[in-house]
Amino acid sequence: MEFLFYISTGLFLGWSLGSNNMSNMFGSAVGMRMVSLKTARLLAFVFVILGACISGQGTTHTLQQLGIIEQLPTAFVVALAAGLTLFMTNRMGMPVSASQSVVGAWLGWCIYEQKDVSLFVVSKIVISWFVSPLMAAVVAFVLAWSLRALLKKYSVSLLYRDAYTRLGLMVAGVASAYAVGANSVANVMAPFAGAVAESAQGVLCVLCALSMAIGTWTFSRRVSDTIGRGLARLSAIEAFVTVSSHALVLFLFSSVALRGLLRALHLISVPLVPISSPGAMIGALIGVSLLKKGAGLRYSALGKIALMWLVAPILSACVCMCALSVVGYV
Repeated sequence: MEFLFYISTGLFLGWSLGSNNMSNMFGSAVGMRMVSLKTARLLAFVFVILGACISGQGTTHTLQQLGIIEQLPTAFVVALAAGLTLFMTNRMGMPVSASQSVVGAWLGWCIYEQKDVSLFVVSKIVISWFVSPLMAAVVAFVLAWSLRALLKKYSVSLLYRDAYTRLGLMVAGVASAYAVGANSVANVMAPFAGAVAESAQGVLCVLCALSMAIGTWTFSRRVSDTIGRGLARLSAIEAFVTVSSHALVLFLFSSVALRGLLRALHLISVPLVPISSPGAMIGALIGVSLLKKGAGLRYSALGKIALMWLVAPILSACVCMCALSVVGYV
């Protein structure tokens, strides 16, 4: 029971993360009424768990390089600070990155404990927050251009196009849910991994995955509307492109097997780090909009989200330091 109490904030963080990332999996499809919210929730629930349990071990080690948290009470506070930050931003309808919240809280703990922090590790994580949207924008631009060329060359009836697009959005959402589980479960697990016995790591992973999946089911409408209708006016095909690009970029930063294959072929590989899932989605939206010379993109909404991305890590660090001060005083 003591173990469950201490990881309860991690489960709260996972729940917040799941609700925050639902928008990146099915927000566009739900916003356009191409997929019902009930179907989207069910698919997200299943494939987030599969992604976390099958492919979710690759990014935890990178976060732990910020500093090993060896005590469960400390991990309790760090996860609580990150979870509260995500919860507050969710309430405002802002799709903030869990990675930003967790790293902010982690650095808050390092500052409070006066621990040395590797600038190399921090820079690797922060750079990934900027690189991943650029990658998603490029992938989305190329994919959107290719699909446009194909549709011009081959005539497809509206009925068949609608059916194919609905199926494509569902498949892309499933792939995105799997990729979110694989990439983001480290945000939930990593604070506790150093304080939990190796024999309990599997149980911890399953519990964290379940909390993320429950988050997608219980609290996702407001952020889904922000991505699906608040950022850009997209056609169904463009929505398919953005979700597919988002899934591919997340998988690139998560897959141990893919990284090994790229290295074996002497190709450039990316680090295994939890990236900003909303950042990848917004990068994909920008890539699609560039093909239309920026038409339909709501810059005011993007500006508000960008500002929140700067505020979230600082807010999370402050919440963590304040909570640690209260716990230390008590």
